[in-house]
Amino acid sequence: MSDYQHLASTQWCAPCPAGFFPTALTIAGPVTNAPLAVLPFKSLLPESISVHANLFGTGHDLHHHPTQEWAYIRHQMPDEVIFLKCYDSENPYEEERRGTWDEVPFCAHVAVDVGDQDDLSWEEGGGRARESIEVRLVALWE
Repeated sequence: MSDYQHLASTQWCAPCPAGFFPTALTIAGPVTNAPLAVLPFKSLLPESISVHANLFGTGHDLHHHPTQEWAYIRHQMPDEVIFLKCYDSENPYEEERRGTWDEVPFCAHVAVDVGDQDDLSWEEGGGRARESIEVRLVALWE
């Protein structure tokens, strides 16, 4: 695989309305419980990242720091898709290269409790468990 550049990404969204796609997912509407939050890489300090080995090479564990600026889409709808870069072999995370990247090496992301369910009734999506669709893509090219 070293002769190929490879990139891993994730596409994340809420389910579409019933009948939109031939699927068992039937709940549509806003994500109101545990939305996916992303972290701008520039607000991630080196001491907040630890690296560990995994089946695919290395992974990253993130630790909270007050300087982190997490963001999420409030009441994300099915037509609002989040695209995340998870890994790029041409731009891997290496601590000694911090601050020298032409592009971000990965996008930190996590489901968060934002406590905003109190402004929606059950019919409007408040209080229901989150459902989501996550598609992972691995691309290889020379």
